[in-house]
Amino acid sequence: MYVLAHFSDFHLRAIDEEFDRALALIDDALDQGVDHIAITGDIVDVAQIDVVAAFMKALRARSWGTPDKLTITPGNHDIFPVAWSALRSPLALFKRPTSRFEALCRKLRSCNSGRLFSNAMFPLGKCLSRDVLLAGMDTTRNEMYMPWQWSQGELPEEDIDQVQEFFASRSVAHRIVAMHHFPYDVEIDAPSPTPKDCTNFHEPDAETVRSWLRWTGATLVLCGHHHWSGERSMGRNCRLVCTGSSGGLDNEYEDGDSDRTYHIIELHRSGRVRIVPRVFCGEELDG
Repeated sequence: MYVLAHFSDFHLRAIDEEFDRALALIDDALDQGVDHIAITGDIVDVAQIDVVAAFMKALRARSWGTPDKLTITPGNHDIFPVAWSALRSPLALFKRPTSRFEALCRKLRSCNSGRLFSNAMFPLGKCLSRDVLLAGMDTTRNEMYMPWQWSQGELPEEDIDQVQEFFASRSVAHRIVAMHHFPYDVEIDAPSPTPKDCTNFHEPDAETVRSWLRWTGATLVLCGHHHWSGERSMGRNCRLVCTGSSGGLDNEYEDGDSDRTYHIIELHRSGRVRIVPRVFCGEELDG
């Protein structure tokens, strides 16, 4: 059995109490005996690269910053060049997040090996075990100038082609795609609230993305962005897992605290998948 921990959407703003709480979730996953951690974007809130660097340093201190143990895919908040409150400046409208994306990739270089294109970090492919392949994909629109497009998702067809070729390179029980954006446009009937203004895939549309993912032969898709915690079938033996917010941005209590969630995913050689949600309710872990 191979055990994976899936995190997303920490939305860290500084090296502070929230930073420590994020590391507490990481430590909880390590205590569960996981083999690999996948983080599907939005480690930080508005491209605080210094906070990403501190986060990676903390993972390396735990001996958990190498490609065999860690995969991180970028989220839109990881590469925002400015905060929304700063967009009052006309000059901000002519900036684009590409330079921040490149800076992020440099910080992730130690863990994200396995480039499928020689000139780009993403998509990447890893053989985690004889039964598990993992492909990490960049779904950000990091070349877009207009701020209202930065939260949208984009997935180039050539990236999908490379992932499909990677998955076809060997026969395994589990083929995992890790990416930030959520491949549905409609609200999900879930027990926890979902944001009504969450922009998902724009190019191509979400239905095409789902079709592509099934076509690659993916058996499991890990994503974030939507801050919804749950799973659903995408057809053709492909399951979607959205891990919610590991940063506690949703479901705030009256005292200002929030749930923080992640998933433990057990991958069996038989092809069976067991998904266990882990939830911090305030300071206490429920699960």
